Amino acid sequence: MEVKYWHHPAETINLLTENNEQTSTIQIFTDGSKSGQRIGAGVAILKSGTLIKILKNKLNKRYTNNQAEQLAKFNALEYTKKYKQKTRRPPYAQTTE
Repeated sequence: MEVKYWHHPAETINLLTENNEQTSTIQIFTDGSKSGQRIGAGVAILKSGTLIKILKNKLNKRYTNNQAEQLAKFNALEYTKKYKQKTRRPPYAQTTE
């Protein structure tokens, strides 16, 4: 089986430099991690390249890394729901290839 090299997202992310409220976009980054007895889920939310919100959860040590990853994504989705209700427009989602 051939091993393919995948680029880390940090190598391909382009932060926005324009600060126009009408065209600005929301970027959301999620992560779940487990190290020893510590486990957590985190979300970083940027608007036009500026950090506007950080969501963090400390989890019970019985959680798995996969569960932490899923919780981070769930928290991001909950935030986008609230953002859409507040601004009446959905945040723009962009994937990197």
